[in-house]
Amino acid sequence: MAKRSILFKLKQVWFSRRKRRSSNAGFTLLELLVVTIIAGGIVAGLTYIAVELLGTDQRESARTETQRDMQLALNFIANDLQEAVYVYDAQCMVGAAGVCPGILNYIPTALRTNGSVPVLAFWKQQPIPSTFTEAGGECGAGYDPAADPPELGGAPIPCVNANSYALIVYSLKKSDGNNDVWRGRARITRYALTEFQQDGSRTPGYSNPAASGSATLIQGFVSWPFGTTTANPGVTVNLQAPTPPPGPNAQVLVDFVDDGQGASEQRPPIPTATGAQLCDPTGTGQYTITPPDSIYAGFSALPRSFYACVSGGAATVNPVTGQTVTANQDVVLFLRGNAVGRGGVFNNASFLPTLRTQVMSRGILDKLPQ
Repeated sequence: MAKRSILFKLKQVWFSRRKRRSSNAGFTLLELLVVTIIAGGIVAGLTYIAVELLGTDQRESARTETQRDMQLALNFIANDLQEAVYVYDAQCMVGAAGVCPGILNYIPTALRTNGSVPVLAFWKQQPIPSTFTEAGGECGAGYDPAADPPELGGAPIPCVNANSYALIVYSLKKSDGNNDVWRGRARITRYALTEFQQDGSRTPGYSNPAASGSATLIQGFVSWPFGTTTANPGVTVNLQAPTPPPGPNAQVLVDFVDDGQGASEQRPPIPTATGAQLCDPTGTGQYTITPPDSIYAGFSALPRSFYACVSGGAATVNPVTGQTVTANQDVVLFLRGNAVGRGGVFNNASFLPTLRTQVMSRGILDKLPQ
């Protein structure tokens, strides 16, 4: 019994001491510091991953949205171009002696200066204002096409087909910097020189490229705006003078177009025989690139982000009427966007793949069957 009591007391002392020591035990300052550092590293790593994932998602959304805008813009231009009756190629964009005066010299100056470059120019038909066709208008009820056709400013109003020709110019406009309301590096604008304004008045500086009225006899799309007048039919004059076309009333079609900084220049091959740059998907030499390099202004690099390859409209004579007509033209369009300026995109690495489409103009006026 004595031995048991001694052993029992020793166990009591041992367990009581362990209990007191465990109740007083804790972490040292060093242990807490190590744990805090490890936990902070884990939280920082997870936060970085989360931020990167959010940033990547934002950048990809910006790229996707920009590419979608480019596709919509390309579709719009293609649909517009399908109605063209004449498209200016590179030669007649800048002008060639004895061939054409050059469309660049007879459009508003703002379309070809201060970082704006005309890329595509063509003629299409556009409905005349409704003020002519509604009740009380020159082409409204009571109009007799067999009688003397109504005129405005000495030129006839096209009441029969209710359409007139409009010059459409698509340009690449570079960003103006911090004072620019547009956020992209460049954008596409659309300018329209119509015969009539919405109120029914005639547009200053407009001359009909196919008119044969009492005042003028124009020589055609290629020669526009030069022609002859009935007063002096033997002398070719500028029918725009003395009033240049108004403008620009150019409307922005799409923003966030690449300005040439995002990727290396996409240049067509340069044939050694002529030294001229060609853009020829067929290899037949029928296509020229527009705009040509010579008309770029305000760009540090040639921004081959929006350009066209235009086949020359071969001129021939209609054997029935004796009138000079042109063949249907084929146009290949190229467009590349750049998401710089959208949320999460801060560098030129966000230029996008180039989109391409091919358009055959479907205008049939003054065209021979192919």
